[in-house]
Amino acid sequence: MVSNRLKSISSLINKGEDITDIGCDHALLDIYLTLNKNCCCHCCDVSQSIIDKAICNIKKNNLEGSIDIFVGNGFNDLNLDFNTVMVLSGMGTSTILKILDKNKTHDIICQTNTDLYLLRKSISDMGYYIVSEDLVFDNNRYYVSIRFSVGRSSYNYDELLLGPCLLKNKNSVFNSYVNNMYSKIIKGYNKSIEFNSDSFNDLDLMIKCLEKYI
Repeated sequence: MVSNRLKSISSLINKGEDITDIGCDHALLDIYLTLNKNCCCHCCDVSQSIIDKAICNIKKNNLEGSIDIFVGNGFNDLNLDFNTVMVLSGMGTSTILKILDKNKTHDIICQTNTDLYLLRKSISDMGYYIVSEDLVFDNNRYYVSIRFSVGRSSYNYDELLLGPCLLKNKNSVFNSYVNNMYSKIIKGYNKSIEFNSDSFNDLDLMIKCLEKYI
């Protein structure tokens, strides 16, 4: 059974695309994409034991000759075909940016629930624009999936914090997401006042942004 989190990533992928999934875990996304979207998947993870479990899953679905899998962490140059769609999920923004320091392709799909402002801004500054986004609530967490493609675009603060595509297509999940973020930031704001944190100004800016959408 494929989780809503993984289906969210799949929703940003076109049929027949060449995929490189870095941090593939048990290769469930790659199996799903191969069976349902006829994608050609290459995938890696840092641990041989994780890869062994992924290989078992691939074999269970009779896809041994269809999915290329190897051990790798993405922190080194993987010599990726520039036309492949690189998928980076199950990791934080700082790890994603370290991987992109060594590996870049024409299209990149990221899914994380940490520091999305920094993710959008940093990848946009690398010369990418945001093609599409998807938001899901799965296993008591919100996950944002973002597809970037080579090209230039300018985003304002609200778009970098909440996503230009998500802002255009606001729905009930988005509304819950914003309210949840606002609640968490208010707690951090009150704490920053108590301890005179240097992050006070950043929190104040975020709160003013979120108040427009709640």
